Amino acid sequence: MNTCLARALSRTFPRFLILMITPSVRTRFSMLISSPLVEQYNTLMEKAKQTFSTPKAIAFLRKIERNKNLLVFAFTSECFTAGHVFNQRSEGRMSAIKGKGTWKKYLRNATMVELLERISQTARTQNRAARDELKRCRSHGFMVGERYRQNLQKSIVESMSISYVSPISEDSSKHIVKCNEDATNYCEVNLKDEVLWNGHKFFIMTGTCPFYRSSLCICPCACAAAQRRGMDIKNPTHVHPRY
Repeated sequence: MNTCLARALSRTFPRFLILMITPSVRTRFSMLISSPLVEQYNTLMEKAKQTFSTPKAIAFLRKIERNKNLLVFAFTSECFTAGHVFNQRSEGRMSAIKGKGTWKKYLRNATMVELLERISQTARTQNRAARDELKRCRSHGFMVGERYRQNLQKSIVESMSISYVSPISEDSSKHIVKCNEDATNYCEVNLKDEVLWNGHKFFIMTGTCPFYRSSLCICPCACAAAQRRGMDIKNPTHVHPRY
């Protein structure tokens, strides 16, 4: 079981119940909670209900169902979380406040005023780093930051392994994208989707996959569809206006 899944379960379910789950059952629950699509989650949930019939297992499944908007990736991916690094960002910020461990002893005995001053100092440091990044973008004529460019390059590389891209109709900007023709999971890509942002209309690439919905960065699926249509993926007009 990965760390994020263990934390989610430990917050929602009694600790003793988690420890009672065998490795094989834990794998089944991991697949259930990590489902990227609602349809896949529903299918796995029905199979789990048919497979596990003990009172404790049934209670466990019912609690997952009640808390699916907090636990199951197919539902949590509907929210913007800065991509799949939301937890890492939170942990990283706490680590910065604690000086990567060097300030822990001092902060443990600090007053409220001293704690607030340390938090303000960390915020100022992060603000200066953001300012320096903006200055680099401005001086080099970049429309987006370095992290976004790195993520886009990764999406372009990953799109090379996608072999199935099919337009919904000949004159449509919408495409069905799958890893291969036999795959059951797919992403619906719109290469010219209308997005409203702060009262303005933008026409950008969008996708229905969890990667795009949670990060608003161009996903490998959109890259694969754009390449088939001969579009310039790195054109900044395709970037979500949030960035």
